[in-house]
Amino acid sequence: MKKIVVGLLCVMLVSGYCFAEFVITPTIGFSDFSLNGQELSASSSSGSAAKTSLSSFAVSLDLGVIAEKGFTFLWDHNLSFGGKMKSRFGNLGEVSLKTSGALYEGNLLFGYTFKGIENLYINLAAGFGNGIGVMTIEEVNGSKPVTVERIGIVTGGIPIHFGAQYFFTKNIGLNLSIMGIPSFGFTMRPFDFADLINELSGIFFDSYASSHGYPSSSSSSSPTSFQMGFTNIFLVKIGPVFKF
Repeated sequence: MKKIVVGLLCVMLVSGYCFAEFVITPTIGFSDFSLNGQELSASSSSGSAAKTSLSSFAVSLDLGVIAEKGFTFLWDHNLSFGGKMKSRFGNLGEVSLKTSGALYEGNLLFGYTFKGIENLYINLAAGFGNGIGVMTIEEVNGSKPVTVERIGIVTGGIPIHFGAQYFFTKNIGLNLSIMGIPSFGFTMRPFDFADLINELSGIFFDSYASSHGYPSSSSSSSPTSFQMGFTNIFLVKIGPVFKF
C-alpha cells in the first residue's frame, strides 16, 4: 500500500511539473453521513428498518493534477470528527448520541476543469472511494452511558465532486467545493474487530447453512446492532488552494 501511495505521489508531482499544474488544497468544512437500510444480526437474516445520521466538522487535503487541456485527477482525503449522531438500535427506538472519534473518507477522482473565465477554475469529477471510522459514544439522550461503547463505520461508493477555485495571484487562490458520495456501507455497535468477523459470517452464511441443513456458525455473545444499507456522505469544504 505504501508503494502505491508513493508511486501515485511521484506520478502527480512529475505530471504537475512537466505536463500540467499540480494543486494542493487544504480545507475545513461540514460533513453529513447518513445510512438507510436494515438492522441485521447473525441470529437473524432479516431485520427492521434502520437509520443513522452523523453531522460533524471535517478537515480535508486534496492533491491533484490539472492538465493544460482540462483533464483533472484529484486524490481526495477527508477526516470527519465526532459530532451529533441520531440512530435507531433494535427495539430501543431513535436515540440522540454525542460522539467522539473520526471517519476517514478517501477518493480517487477523474474529471475536467473549465478555464473559460480569467483566474477562475471550475471542476467536475467523479470516481471511487471508501470510508472507515470508529466513533465512541460520549452521551446518550443527554446522559453519560453506563458503559462506553464504540460504533464502527465502513462505506464504499462513487464520489461526485464540484469545485471552484479563484486565484488572486498566479499560484494562490481560494477553493470552494461540494461533494456527495452515494455508497453502500454498514455501522456496527458495539464495535469490535472479532465481533465484526463473527457478525459478517453470520449474516452472509448462516441463512444459507440453515436452509440447506448445515449447522450455523456461533454468533457473538454481545448484543450487537449491525446496520447495513445505502449511505451518503455530503461534504462542503472551503480553504486556500496552491498551484505549481
